[in-house]
Amino acid sequence: MMYQYGEQNIPLCLDCYHKVHQISQDQIENCERMAQAALNDMEMISGVTLPNRRELPPRRTVNLGGVSLHNIKVDNSNVGSINTGTIGEIGSIDLAITSIQNDNTQVAEALIELSQAVVNSTSVNEEQRKELVELLSAIATEASTPKERRKTAVGKTLLSRLKEITGIANDLTKVWEQWGPIISQVF
Repeated sequence: MMYQYGEQNIPLCLDCYHKVHQISQDQIENCERMAQAALNDMEMISGVTLPNRRELPPRRTVNLGGVSLHNIKVDNSNVGSINTGTIGEIGSIDLAITSIQNDNTQVAEALIELSQAVVNSTSVNEEQRKELVELLSAIATEASTPKERRKTAVGKTLLSRLKEITGIANDLTKVWEQWGPIISQVF
C-alpha cells in the first residue's frame, strides 16, 4: 500500500511515510520549544508574566531498542552500549550487505556474522566498538563497489586494522578467524 505525501502527492511506502511524518513532528516540536524559550526570555526581561501560557512537557527520550535492519539486528540487550552515531554506521553496513548479496552471498554472510558479533560483543569498550563499526562500514561499502572501481589497497589496510582489533577481543577472535578470510578475498 502506498501513501501520498505533500503537494506533489509523492508515493511513499508505510515505513517511509512514517519516517517523514516523524521528521515533521520533530520539526514542529522544535519550533514550539523555540517559541517557548522566546516567551520565557520576554517574561524574564520584562518582568511581566503572560496569562494562559502552557508549559511544554519534557522532551521524550528516544529509544533505539529493537532496531531491526534487514541483515543486522540490534536489540534491547545491547542497544545501551551502542551510541546513535554507531547506529547510523550499522545502517550503512546493512545497506552495503544488501547490495553485496546479489553478487556474492558468501561475502555478505561473512559481513553479517562479523557485524553481528561486533554489535553483540562484550569484550570491547565503546571506543573500540565505534572503530570496529566504522571499519566494517568502510569495508562493506568498498566491497559493494564494482570490482573495477574498488580500492583494494584501502580495503586491505582497513582489514588489517580490523584483524588487529578483533584479535584483542576474546569473543571476536574466533568470528574473525572464520569469516575474515572470506571478506579478505574481495580485496
